[in-house]
Amino acid sequence: MKTKIAVLLAGMTFATAASAQDGLVYGFDLRGVNEFMTFDPANPGAGATIIDGGANANLYNGFAMDFNTAADTLYFITDAEELGTINLANGAYSSIASLSGAIIPGVDSVGGMSVDPTNETFYIATGTDLFTMNPATGVSSLVGGFGTGGLMIDIAIDINGNMYGHDIGTDSLYSINKATGAATLIGAHGLAANFAQGMDFDYATNTLYAAIYTGGGTGQFVSWNLNDGSVNQLASLTTFGSDFGGAEFEMAIRSVPTPASIATLGMLGLASTRRRR
Repeated sequence: MKTKIAVLLAGMTFATAASAQDGLVYGFDLRGVNEFMTFDPANPGAGATIIDGGANANLYNGFAMDFNTAADTLYFITDAEELGTINLANGAYSSIASLSGAIIPGVDSVGGMSVDPTNETFYIATGTDLFTMNPATGVSSLVGGFGTGGLMIDIAIDINGNMYGHDIGTDSLYSINKATGAATLIGAHGLAANFAQGMDFDYATNTLYAAIYTGGGTGQFVSWNLNDGSVNQLASLTTFGSDFGGAEFEMAIRSVPTPASIATLGMLGLASTRRRR
């Protein structure tokens, strides 16, 4: 009986880790009809599946979104600096609270949000500063300034807890100190980025993907080289959405970091089973 239980637990552990993510991009087009959609970042040329063709468009206008670490809740900040969640099945928006604390709605403009997979800390960013945020209340606390000139448009955190930012003043990728907010230049991406942008990590490969909008109905979905800031252009943003407006695209990837402890627990269960034989 103990042997069967150990095997069952090991199998359930791996199944839970595997089924808790789909690795897909979820996001919406900020130009034309604000369609909520999903697509595979590994095959963006195949286009997107539209979840909401515009029924909830006016409810989720905004520029910052990310999944929690479990990837079962998509958090979103509206352009009125209100925190809420988006239903993945139909795009419906549910409010949690207006941002408060160090962030002042109507004064500060939030352009990026990222959840640290190592400790579930929520970070949000304006063009000039980094903040932490309580996802239950929307209360924010200032971490510090980026020091890049004031155009840090989005942030993302990799599986190891390293933060990166995209500044559209310099069209460059930066590494960011989470304790101070200070940004260090990695390199330019070579595109003329303008207006809203989106980016996030796929934890399955620790790849940073981005939707880089270049204005005038043009833009590229890219993967980022974290060593020099260059990008690999994977698909035109006009591939996504039915209005083909050159999607000015906000995005998050539903991807769960697999803790080493999960794999270790599974292996220990199997090892214990073998020893009892």
